[in-house]
Amino acid sequence: MTTRTHRTEQQTRELVVASVLRQIADHGVPVSADLPMEQIIEAAGVSRASAYRIWRNRAEFQAFAIDQALAVHSSPTLGREEVVAIARRAVLPDDRDRRACAARFIADSADAELTIFTGSERWRAFVAVRALAMTSPDPGLRERLAQIDTQDRDRLTGHYRTIAHALELQPIDPEGVEHLAGSALQLARGTLGHLAGDTADTHALRTGYLTGLVALVRGTFADAVGGAIDPDWGTTLTDRA
Repeated sequence: MTTRTHRTEQQTRELVVASVLRQIADHGVPVSADLPMEQIIEAAGVSRASAYRIWRNRAEFQAFAIDQALAVHSSPTLGREEVVAIARRAVLPDDRDRRACAARFIADSADAELTIFTGSERWRAFVAVRALAMTSPDPGLRERLAQIDTQDRDRLTGHYRTIAHALELQPIDPEGVEHLAGSALQLARGTLGHLAGDTADTHALRTGYLTGLVALVRGTFADAVGGAIDPDWGTTLTDRA
C-alpha cells in the first residue's frame, strides 16, 4: 500500500517555490511567460489535486511563479559579520584616504554579493524574469519591474549615505548619492545579465563591473584625507543600517 504524504499548504507552497526557481534558473522563461505548471509541480513531488487546491487555474499559478522569482530582489545578501570584515579589510595601514576606503569597501562588498548571486538559483531566476519583463507586452509586469528598481535604488541610496556618514564623506553634488545608486544598480543589473550567458567571460565582466563601481564612487564624493580611519568603522556602519 502506498503511504500518502500529508503536507500543510505552507509546505506545499515551499516545495513548489523551490521547483519554480529551479525550472526558471535552468531553463529560463518562455517569451509567453507560460511556465510548464504540470512539470513544475511533478518535480516538486506535489499532486495535481494539491496544487489546484491552492492555485485554481494556470493563470494564478503563472502569476505566483513570476512573483516568487521577482521577490528575491529584497532578500538580504551579506551578513553583519561579513560586512564588518570587509570594512576592516578596506582600511589600509595608516589609511587616511576616506574616499578610497569607501571605494574599496563598496567594490569588495559588490564582489562578494556577485559570488552569491551567480551561485544562487533564486538570483538566476530573478535575472531571467527581469530580462523577460524588460521587453514584455504585459504592462503589469513592466510596472512591477519599475517598482522593484525604484525600491532597490532607494535602498542602495540609503546604504551609500550610511557609508558616507560613517567615513565623513561629502558628495560633490547634492544629488550625487542618488545618481551613484542609480548608476551602480544599472551596472550591477547589466553585469548579472551578461554573466547569465553561457559564453560569458566571467573574469572580464567582474573586473569591468568592479572597476566601474570604484570610478563611480570616486566621482561622487569629494576628496577626504584626514585623520587615520578606525579599522572598526564597519561596526558603526552596521549599527546605523
